[in-house]
Amino acid sequence: MYSPLIRVILAMTGLSPVLISLYVVNLINNYRGLHFSFQIRSFSQVNNDLVNLLETHYLLLIFIFLFLVTRWLVRYAIRRLSVGRIQLKSIKPGDTNFVPLLFSAMMPFYKLYNQNFADMIYIGGFLITSVLYGITMKSSFHFNLVLKLFLGYSHYEVATTGEVTYLMLSRYKLVNKNQVSEYISLTDYMLINTTKKT
Repeated sequence: MYSPLIRVILAMTGLSPVLISLYVVNLINNYRGLHFSFQIRSFSQVNNDLVNLLETHYLLLIFIFLFLVTRWLVRYAIRRLSVGRIQLKSIKPGDTNFVPLLFSAMMPFYKLYNQNFADMIYIGGFLITSVLYGITMKSSFHFNLVLKLFLGYSHYEVATTGEVTYLMLSRYKLVNKNQVSEYISLTDYMLINTTKKT
């Protein structure tokens, strides 16, 4: 299992699609002023083009960084963390619990109607919310949009024969409790199914 700091970071990355929403809203609001040029005529021109590129796409770049962190954390866990054995009593889909997270990812679209809100207000709110979410959820299970939308993990609520409930991530569809026998623990109550598909 990961250390508490890594668990906080993993939980925080689950909210990063909010940055993509804000990025799309900014592209829509500023589509007339969008341009791309990168000319190597002088150091000053290269510098100006680089600053313009970063000002336009910094939200996308931050999201890509957080996505890569999430992907690395999951791959590292699968390669390096210890594998445990588990016997399930029941299994049910957990993806229905994504509605509140999807709603939060849509909040930046309010900026389409009121462009006076500065990006820093949204980013500040995102950071505060992410840190609080990460600290709160580090020992529990959480629904991670990046794992669902970009890495292809489905979320399942599983109960063991010992009556303990976990959130299990799986790359393939689980319909039968016998499909799961091995796992890796990301947090106290969040597992990755590592059972070989038969």
